[in-house]
Amino acid sequence: MSPSRTSAAARDSAKTGIAKAEAARTGTRPRLGLVLGSGSARGWAHIGILQELQTAGIHPDIVVGSSIGALVGGAYVSGGLDRLTDWALTFNRLDALRTLDLRIANGGLLGGGRLMRRLLKPHHNEAIESLSPRFACVATDLATGLEIALQEGPLAEGVLASLAMPGLFAPVKRDSQWLVDGGIVDPVPVTLARALGAERVIAVNLTSGMANRRQQRRQQRRSPGRPRFPLPGVKTLLRNLPLDSGLRALLAHTPDSALQADIPRYLDVVFGSIHILQDYVTRSRLAADPPDLLIEPALQNMALLEFNRAEEAIAAGRTALRASLDDLAGLLE
Repeated sequence: MSPSRTSAAARDSAKTGIAKAEAARTGTRPRLGLVLGSGSARGWAHIGILQELQTAGIHPDIVVGSSIGALVGGAYVSGGLDRLTDWALTFNRLDALRTLDLRIANGGLLGGGRLMRRLLKPHHNEAIESLSPRFACVATDLATGLEIALQEGPLAEGVLASLAMPGLFAPVKRDSQWLVDGGIVDPVPVTLARALGAERVIAVNLTSGMANRRQQRRQQRRSPGRPRFPLPGVKTLLRNLPLDSGLRALLAHTPDSALQADIPRYLDVVFGSIHILQDYVTRSRLAADPPDLLIEPALQNMALLEFNRAEEAIAAGRTALRASLDDLAGLLE
């Protein structure tokens, strides 16, 4: 029997075991928690993970997300995964920028409320506690640095708080707290899934290799014949956007050489620093509270801002989940 047929037979066997476990989910099947980690553009892999779970007939009882994982998880539990998938596959930078609220004030360059309403509609105002399966996401209290579990309140508000990366998105005020990106303190919130009652936990980690990605990007920019960053074209694009006066003044005084030189760009510094931190935090948190099954899609060559590569990321997520079907079947029995 050829390797491909052997692989297909193994997957069929695993799916049979999963189907039996799911048939008994109202009886003895353990409560299954799915944890979707942070990772910026790599987060589109979560879509592939969820698609493959649906194909295998697996329905998590609890979904927990951090940062981009909160967005994909929120779309899934509110029935909007197909809408989010279509948007990701047709991602257009100009369209995304027009949807976001560009500004310098309020602690960030971008608002994001309008984008959340668009991606999560018509359920953006639905209460998190009313969703099924059960959903929660994590954010960081900007004042104390504590992890905040968001288990109630409007879905869009909770997701935006979990996504609010410092330096890019404005923090979200909730009661008396200012909340920012949950990936800062818990990129893969396994502990929260267990606290919500998960007896078996599948976790998706997208931060693997982030600490080395910065050096890879520097080497790519230094490679002979690589074109320099087309700043004039970007300036033309930005002038056509509804920027506030402060951002326009900053743009007007930015020299062309600023982004053409071999120096880190603004978003490289912000995203790169935060994700290196997340890589180390993830290792520490997972060592202290490991999931029952850890899935790590092969995305080491995908940059954190390459949201236009959704098709590749989704495929990587599906591949990673298929490779784990045997382990998953045993987990559910």
